[in-house]
Amino acid sequence: MARVASQVQGIQALSQGITISASELAAALRSSPRLVLLDLRQANEFAGGSIAGARRLAELDLPVFLADCRERKDGLVTLCQDGSRAFSAAMYLRSHGFAAVRSLSGGLAAWAQAQGVLSRPSL
Repeated sequence: MARVASQVQGIQALSQGITISASELAAALRSSPRLVLLDLRQANEFAGGSIAGARRLAELDLPVFLADCRERKDGLVTLCQDGSRAFSAAMYLRSHGFAAVRSLSGGLAAWAQAQGVLSRPSL
């Protein structure tokens, strides 16, 4: 029982402050244009639009990207459609030492509702 309680405490500690709202992200993008946005959706979802400047995970060389992020002082925000994949990815990254990672709460659905705009990636 103590082991389970310890694991729950560890998860709670990792998840503290992990989510960011659409309005908080919009403000962060205005003040920190070097913020890295990592879109975890499928290619067809991504083609439908994302936040300007977002990079799709599947199109990246993940080991190089992660090494690059370790060197950055800038933050990293994970994105998906509803926030669930992004939250899991952010938790994973936090557990591997990426303290400056956040997850968009409510995903791109919340972003589109709050900000009203998604950019289409150039092909």
